[in-house]
Amino acid sequence: MRSKTVLASSVLATLLAVTAAASAAEPDFYLMMQKCKITVGHLVLSDESLKVIDGDPPTFACVRQSASVSCALSLESGAQGHKGNRGQYEVLADSPPILLLSDETGGEFISINTTQRAAVIITRILALESASSKVCHGLYATSFDLKALEE
Repeated sequence: MRSKTVLASSVLATLLAVTAAASAAEPDFYLMMQKCKITVGHLVLSDESLKVIDGDPPTFACVRQSASVSCALSLESGAQGHKGNRGQYEVLADSPPILLLSDETGGEFISINTTQRAAVIITRILALESASSKVCHGLYATSFDLKALEE
C-alpha cells in the first residue's frame, strides 16, 4: 500500500510540474512514461551496429479538441526532446477503452487503454548514419484523476 502512495505522490508532483509549464488551458489527460528502451541501428557492418539502451521517459500534458490533441512535453532528465516542448497529434481511433494517436509524419504513435490506465508511445527516428526506435510504457491519467490524487 505504501508503494502506491509513494507512486501517487510522485505522479502528482510530476504532473503538476508539467501542467505549470503547459499552456493556459487545463490538460484533459496526462501520460507519464515510467520506462523506455531505445533500439539503435547504425548503418555500418560491425558487432556494435545494433544496440538497446535505456531511454529518457517523457511526460505529456494533453488538451484534446475533437480529432486534434496538443501536448506539452517534458523529459525526466530535463533535456529537450527531438520535438521540443510541444507535440501535435491526430486521433486515429477512439473506440473506448482504446485511444490511438499519431503525429503528422507517422514517426510517433501513442496507444492508450483508458480502462487499464496504461499507455505506450513508439517514436521512430531516421538519421544519415542510424535509425532508431524508442518505446515507452507508462501511466494514463485524466484531469479528474489528478484532482482525486490532490484530495
